[in-house]
Amino acid sequence: MEEQKKNQGYYYEEDEIDLFELLEVLYKKRVIILATTLLFTLTAALASFIMPRTYKAEVYFEIVDYVYKIITSDFQRSSDIEFINVSMLKTSFESYIKSKNLGIDVNISSIKRNENLGKIEAFGYSKEEAKKNLREVIKIINNIVLKEKIKTLRELVKTKIEIIDETLKNFGKILPDKTSISENFISTLISISTQKRILKNWLENPKLIEFTSDIIVYDKPVKPKPILITSVAFVSGLFLGIFLALFKHAWENRKSRQT
Repeated sequence: MEEQKKNQGYYYEEDEIDLFELLEVLYKKRVIILATTLLFTLTAALASFIMPRTYKAEVYFEIVDYVYKIITSDFQRSSDIEFINVSMLKTSFESYIKSKNLGIDVNISSIKRNENLGKIEAFGYSKEEAKKNLREVIKIINNIVLKEKIKTLRELVKTKIEIIDETLKNFGKILPDKTSISENFISTLISISTQKRILKNWLENPKLIEFTSDIIVYDKPVKPKPILITSVAFVSGLFLGIFLALFKHAWENRKSRQT
């Protein structure tokens, strides 16, 4: 038992000696560590200062889904209806700019995983360029990407209005024969008339996305991030400096043993 305690004490002492020796080596090689850390930090700071600034403009939007909800009662089995969401809009837009080789830096994303709410972000080397790029993206989405989908939906909406007109016509034939009108009948009549009004208003200005905010342009650049870049470079330089110091110490010890 006494022997085990001595051995344990010996191991603890060895650990302490190794730790102090390590610190001593790092202190002796502090020039390497400091030089490497300083080199990395200054290089990163200079690079972040030289790198061109990137500004961002963004706008929020929502998918116009109320038209789909109205017409699906009559076309729920039709393959002509292609529902749109944020992910589909993003895929369609990216395919278009890729096919046209447009150098627009843009990102389309959903908000809080809601596929009916989204955000469009456009970037540029100045605030004016970022805003200009965002306007171009909006123009492409409305006039090109969604053009065929709007055209198809317009035809379906017109057909739906015809069905509503026919239904209202039939209701008009029934009304003279009714001595009393039920609340359900009145509610249905109001609902159908409201649907017709909504669809006619949509036909006057057909769209699949509706912007819920003005264009927002940020005054400060979003890239580069000097503090983040410099911090990462400092930590990287420090670890590399420690590695080089220990490697140099091990190399010197090996050479001394050989001689």
